[in-house]
Amino acid sequence: MRQTKGESFYNLLEFVLNMDENPSISANDKAIFENLMIEFFFKHECEEKSILAIFKNMELPKQFKGLKSLLYMPLDSVSGFVNADTINDTFAGRVMLSRRYLKCVYPLQEPEFKMLPVEIQLPLIDRIKDKNNNIIKAFEKMHKDIEDDRNRTVMKLIALVIKNVHLKTGFPLKDTKRPAVEIIKENYNGCAQIFNGDPDVVVDLTDNKKIRLLAKEFYLVHSHKDIVEISDLLKKEFKRFVWRISKIMQI
Repeated sequence: MRQTKGESFYNLLEFVLNMDENPSISANDKAIFENLMIEFFFKHECEEKSILAIFKNMELPKQFKGLKSLLYMPLDSVSGFVNADTINDTFAGRVMLSRRYLKCVYPLQEPEFKMLPVEIQLPLIDRIKDKNNNIIKAFEKMHKDIEDDRNRTVMKLIALVIKNVHLKTGFPLKDTKRPAVEIIKENYNGCAQIFNGDPDVVVDLTDNKKIRLLAKEFYLVHSHKDIVEISDLLKKEFKRFVWRISKIMQI
């Protein structure tokens, strides 16, 4: 079986939707902040308990106070807690230039930035800038994803699912003899309407016979096993978007 590629680092939307379904996190501003940093933006670093403790002991940024969900955090608030006049005072700078962080990441060095060798200082500054940019870009993409999901037609959803399975698995798409739009319209109803989680449309999208047809029409398959595998992946991708868009329509 082909290996699916990892999720994009910037898939913040689904991470947030899952947080909102967790009763121990949802509407808990401190839990939202900690989980966002520990399980998303600094997940790798927080495998070290001393770095995890930075976020556990950090004062809650004012932009998170009273926050019920990250879905409602405007981009100017994101910029407000990330950016600053100096690199040291940016959010990532305050974390990654702290003595606790430096002592953990550079155990053989004095845990003070000005005492570090230049060959460590320069890459560290670049990493801080990247981390700050990643946080802002992730929120920007989440806002764009929400807007796109609210305005995506059934046709565009089907095309997106086909494309995503190709990108995630590497299964090659074949050169169809007819336009893709024509093939989809022949087998699915209401292709021009905005998908909003309507139960009848969901049943149509996840119909096993229609999904197998998509697998045969759009992918370069060599065996029945290929068709079954691709069909399973298509169905999972449809269900992922159905769940995601149904949640967004409730905002």
